[in-house]
Amino acid sequence: MQLAVATIQKLKANYTYFFANNQSPDWIQPLRAHGYFKHPPTPEPVGDLVRFPPWPESQYLVRMAPKAPDLVASVLAELPKTENIYVHADIVDAARAMPGSLAARLAKNERKWIRSQKWLFWLLPDRYADLVVYLANQGEANAAFDLAMTLLEVSPDPRATQEEEPRFGTPEPVARMDHWDYQRAIEKCLAILTRVDGLRALRLFAGLLETAMNSAEPPRDGDYSDHSYIWRPAVEDHTQNEPEHSIRDALVAATRDAAEALVRGDLTKASAVVNELEGRKRSIFQRIALHTLALYGASALDLATVRLADWALFDEINVRHEYVRLAQAHFKDLSEEQVEELLRHLNTPPTMDNYRVNYAAMFGRVPSSEEVEQAKIGWQIEKLAALRGLLPERWQRRYEDLLADRPGPKHPDFPAYMESGYIGPNSPKSSQDIAALAVDELIDFLRSWKPSGDPFDASPEGLGRQLASAVEADPPRFGRDADRFKDLEPTYVRSVLDGFESAVRADQSFSWPKVLDLAEQVVGHPFELDIDADGTGLGERDPGWRWARGSVANLLQEAFNRDRMPFGERDRAWSILRRVTEDPNPSPAHEARYGGSNMDPLTLSLNTNRGKAMQAVVRYALWVRRNDERLHPERLASGFGAMPEVREVLDSHLDAATDPSVAIRAVYGQWFPWLALIDPIWARENAGRIFPGSSAPELSAAAWESYLTNSPYDTPFEILRPQYEAAVEQLPRVTAKNDRRSLHDPSEHLAEHLMILLIRGRVALDDGLVKRFFEIAPEKIRLHALVFIGQLLRNNEAPALTVAQSERLEALWQMRFAAFEADPEKHKKEVGAFGWWFASPGKLPEDWLMARLLEVVGREVPVDYAHGVIERLADLAPKQSYEAIRALRLMVPIQEEPGLLVASREATRRLISAAATSNDARARKEASELLNELAARGYSDFDDLARDLTA
Repeated sequence: MQLAVATIQKLKANYTYFFANNQSPDWIQPLRAHGYFKHPPTPEPVGDLVRFPPWPESQYLVRMAPKAPDLVASVLAELPKTENIYVHADIVDAARAMPGSLAARLAKNERKWIRSQKWLFWLLPDRYADLVVYLANQGEANAAFDLAMTLLEVSPDPRATQEEEPRFGTPEPVARMDHWDYQRAIEKCLAILTRVDGLRALRLFAGLLETAMNSAEPPRDGDYSDHSYIWRPAVEDHTQNEPEHSIRDALVAATRDAAEALVRGDLTKASAVVNELEGRKRSIFQRIALHTLALYGASALDLATVRLADWALFDEINVRHEYVRLAQAHFKDLSEEQVEELLRHLNTPPTMDNYRVNYAAMFGRVPSSEEVEQAKIGWQIEKLAALRGLLPERWQRRYEDLLADRPGPKHPDFPAYMESGYIGPNSPKSSQDIAALAVDELIDFLRSWKPSGDPFDASPEGLGRQLASAVEADPPRFGRDADRFKDLEPTYVRSVLDGFESAVRADQSFSWPKVLDLAEQVVGHPFELDIDADGTGLGERDPGWRWARGSVANLLQEAFNRDRMPFGERDRAWSILRRVTEDPNPSPAHEARYGGSNMDPLTLSLNTNRGKAMQAVVRYALWVRRNDERLHPERLASGFGAMPEVREVLDSHLDAATDPSVAIRAVYGQWFPWLALIDPIWARENAGRIFPGSSAPELSAAAWESYLTNSPYDTPFEILRPQYEAAVEQLPRVTAKNDRRSLHDPSEHLAEHLMILLIRGRVALDDGLVKRFFEIAPEKIRLHALVFIGQLLRNNEAPALTVAQSERLEALWQMRFAAFEADPEKHKKEVGAFGWWFASPGKLPEDWLMARLLEVVGREVPVDYAHGVIERLADLAPKQSYEAIRALRLMVPIQEEPGLLVASREATRRLISAAATSNDARARKEASELLNELAARGYSDFDDLARDLTA
């Protein structure tokens, strides 16, 4: 035994081989006496991640469990607490190979460990569910239920606090696993537990659901309604339900299935199931009870009819769908007296106070008395529609009379029904219906049609969208009569303009004069105060003419951009656009409300009228320039001298006293390269006004950050070099602030500009701009610069590098590696970016790339994009077998990605095989040593490659 232990301990490979191939349980006690089975490997931090090493000793015990179950159970029960997930998986596998009583003993220990975990990694949820099934089948019901309860426990989302209300929806409870694993665990546990003890299984899943409901929507002031009809419209599987993406959804289905299974197996249990469900206060349990009675109410008719005759249930929106399903099955079983008692409530409509409050909140005004009366009729229709086809003749006639001038609800069993493919405002007519009307008929309809007042019914906004679609489908027809829509309400006028904009986007042609007549009418209306129009009209109609003016700007911008307007309309188009550039939106109050951390200035410019108009001004200028190139090329040298109207507007809005908007200033930054193209003299003279620096930091930042969203161009760079230098000096401060309000990071864009300019040769490596950037830029931004180059090199559509460009990049890398050697800790991540460079074939010399990679990994620096590096090494291995296998061997112990070699299995095998069969003895030696090291790390996928070394 001493010799065996000494041999095991001599080499890691010996240790791994011994426990992987030992098939006898006789070794357990002697090994135990020598201190084995007491020290499971601890998780190993790898960068920001954690690696869980496999434990050959526990893997050996799994194989021995069927042969010596008592002994293995004893050893596993005495294991010290470990966080190694592979060890816990082995414990589960061993338990499933033992008699039930021993498995239950180990399951009890595992339950304690599960409760100490926030998350169950890897395949542990599936393994534990399998153990539940095994315990139940072995007759260990208590252990099975206890383990299932622990495994499926839910808790409140720790990110949601009582002090902070969630912005959207309700905070979903969380489990110890992802949703897919949770559903799979439920499926396995439900199937076996309902067979073992159906009522106990129902209580288990109902209890879990109740905990989940209380976590997501705690009861308030005795109100136990749970809005489940919104996130789970139907208890049964239904197309209206979203995919089961939440824990609550999964538990609703599980509780439903448990209830169904119990009654299906014994119809006399219907009463017990209903009582169990209705004993819990949340609405979802009442819904599941009604659902169960709808399926099996014939065996409990008294329960079904009592609930159908209950007006409170009939009137309760939370349970409507399940009530209607129960009615469809058993309304016929109610007595005449019960039916009349139920329906007489319809003679007394509610006070409609809630309707008035909700209407005002949604539409910004109090409903009229006519709208309130219409809503009362709508309420009666809604109730009767739920029972259509089931009503007594007198009530059926009443229902049909109420429907005389309106359509009935298509889906009365759902408070809200989502049609496939479309979610949004409804319309009384489709675009095809609108297209079939003569223009006179259409205008009369638009002028006379009134919405019902029901927030879920047809609205002007819905009708407007269909009108826009009709215009888009036939713009020549509507273009001939566009001006005739001018006297309609703003919603419909805007919709007509939106339809023409969509037609322009689709490159359709139409006559412009009448369309411009309509646009002139729109911009001729007085401006509203900017803030007055905010937050009203949602879902029903436009609050004024502001939105229509925005549509005018959008239409003109698209027309200029796509050259769809005759150039002869230039003066008229400009006159209309000039008016929109004076729109008060955005005001300072608007920017304070919607800008800041909510929306970056450039995005704000795309969502405000004056911003849209200024965008269109630049589009107009480029449109004029393109036409001058064709008609009057001699004018191009004059720049804005050939279009003084544009210069006037640009100069005016550059005055912060006239226009202090950051959104407008962002337009100048975004379009600066094109302004410099049109008139480089004007651009040079006004660069300091557009980017004023510290004298107006907010305006300057708005322009600069928007400018950086472009690729760098040579002339703008020459003009803006002082701004580039200032931006570099600001890098430590702006990056530290970290208060970005958009998806793009200006500091990263600045780095990209400098790298592109360096590759082009517009700046030199020893240029103060680049040198200073690498001196003071934070690590994150330096890293981004080098990763960006690697991604440029990986672009197969990019042209090949010239010799000069290749030399510049090689020199840049040498400079950065020298910085790393001088201060490894500061530049380690930056140097790791070389993985992107190396994995980019065909751009830089292969020998140079390989030499640099070996330098990096030789200094124990993990490389980015490691799987791409391995793929590239495998491709190069036939030509550089030693260098490639050496690089891989150096990478394996330092890379931070768990499972890297598993994910890159095929490339790794190609690489090792190439080295193992190489004529280079150094390569074969590296391959042999790497295979030994991989075996010691628990990788068995490559063991067969050792044969290549001995062939």
